[in-house]
Amino acid sequence: MRPGVLSENFEAAIFGHSLRTYGSVCLVVAPVLIVCAFLVLSGSQVARWVGIAAGAIGWISGIWWMPFYPVWSLTYIAIGVLVIYALAAYGGKAENA
Repeated sequence: MRPGVLSENFEAAIFGHSLRTYGSVCLVVAPVLIVCAFLVLSGSQVARWVGIAAGAIGWISGIWWMPFYPVWSLTYIAIGVLVIYALAAYGGKAENA
């Protein structure tokens, strides 16, 4: 297998068979999620829902990677579930005491 190209099993993958495409997607998505993380800490409800959607996408994509990387996929799924739970249960507006 040539460096930078996924194995033959990934020929029908969502973003194609080039690792360069996957890297480009990560370079676009990562800054958006980092900004959302800071906005969640400041109490933004929009950022909270973006985080929940990102956790759901991560959780679902972890299932797709299961046949190739089972341990990492389970870890990725667990992180996605924890993100969804944390943002859904504790990400709401703070109640005044």
